[in-house]
Amino acid sequence: MGDLLFQGDVSGTLRLYDIDKEAAFRNKNYFEALIEHNKDIVKSNWLCEVYEDIDEALTGSNFVVMSILPGTFDHMEVDVHLPEKYGIYQSVGDTTGPLSTLVRPKEVLR
Repeated sequence: MGDLLFQGDVSGTLRLYDIDKEAAFRNKNYFEALIEHNKDIVKSNWLCEVYEDIDEALTGSNFVVMSILPGTFDHMEVDVHLPEKYGIYQSVGDTTGPLSTLVRPKEVLR
């Protein structure tokens, strides 16, 4: 979300939808705090709204960004932070970094 704030050529309304409504509100609060704490360097103007209905959230959208976390943050601990202890810095993503060849099969085998 921070990338949106620092691009001067885009602005608008960020519509958040999550099956976990509280997670959507946490993201909204995070986004608004990001604006507040960086207002001297923010280059674009964004509103942020939470929607309970995905169809409402998507109606009239110019583009859609989807972000998912398969599993939990506890699962991510093993995937990302454990390798750091051994000097292996894994990017957060399913298809990049040294563990990318293992992430999908691991989820299937779980």
